[in-house]
Amino acid sequence: ATVVAACACAVVAFLALRASPYIAELPWLPAGLARWADSHGNLRNFPAFGVLTCCLLPALGVWRSGAVAAVLSVVLESAQLLRDGRTFDWADIGWSLLGVILV
Repeated sequence: ATVVAACACAVVAFLALRASPYIAELPWLPAGLARWADSHGNLRNFPAFGVLTCCLLPALGVWRSGAVAAVLSVVLESAQLLRDGRTFDWADIGWSLLGVILV
């Protein structure tokens, strides 16, 4: 469970901090998923952080998994201020937190 949680955090961090926000550039993701993510902008954070929270549940329990996912969403979004080509957006945090809360 801990390995799954760590891998989920790593994937979300990679997607949030890569130089380009376009998911379709990643050849290892299914094309349909990548097109959906790229066409829905901020909304794509909702399922991503919902899945992340589900992956954290077995290792951390309900409250800690929610707290870790919520803090991670804020930290990753804030870190985008340090990346060229990326921007900070409150809506990203809002959709991420909604995904966390609904799990």
